Amino acid sequence: LTDRGTNLGFPTIRSNDHEIGRLGAAHLAQRGYQHFAFCGFQREAWSARRYAGFQQRLAEQQFTADFYESHWHESPWGSTAAPSWEQQQRELIEWIRRLPKPVGIMACNDTRGQHVLDVCSSAGVSVPEEAAVIGVDNDQLLCELCNPSLSSVIPNAEEIGYLAAETLDRLMSFRPIASKEQIVD
Repeated sequence: LTDRGTNLGFPTIRSNDHEIGRLGAAHLAQRGYQHFAFCGFQREAWSARRYAGFQQRLAEQQFTADFYESHWHESPWGSTAAPSWEQQQRELIEWIRRLPKPVGIMACNDTRGQHVLDVCSSAGVSVPEEAAVIGVDNDQLLCELCNPSLSSVIPNAEEIGYLAAETLDRLMSFRPIASKEQIVD
């Protein structure tokens, strides 16, 4: 797995996805959950890194996590080969119903968190009593539009923006950059 655009020869500045996964697991574990799950996207390196961090943090406390990812033929972002939403919904409903309850579920991002919340409603799984859901990115509008509203891990987007501007300035001034890849906590 690779992130889109990383093999184009440009510097990369991104969130520490592994740590984001660890934070999501810690949040759910602190709330007393004994069963955990992660819902991601196939072929997305950032989703896989978030799951790895989630899984690692839970393993430190002797927990395991159920895992689900969409079976995309290509990337879910703009692919025409993706299964229909109705088919994806049916698969997610089956997965949600199989999970032991109560369960703490981390979604790889807020969009995926919205999917999980919608499917919980369709499956008759009450949130947060039977399933607590946490997303990533803190898309405030999306999080508030969800019913119930979605909790979200907040990446340090401001620092990423500053580092990107600094890196661009260095490149435009033909000055060397510190690193080809910068990861922001």
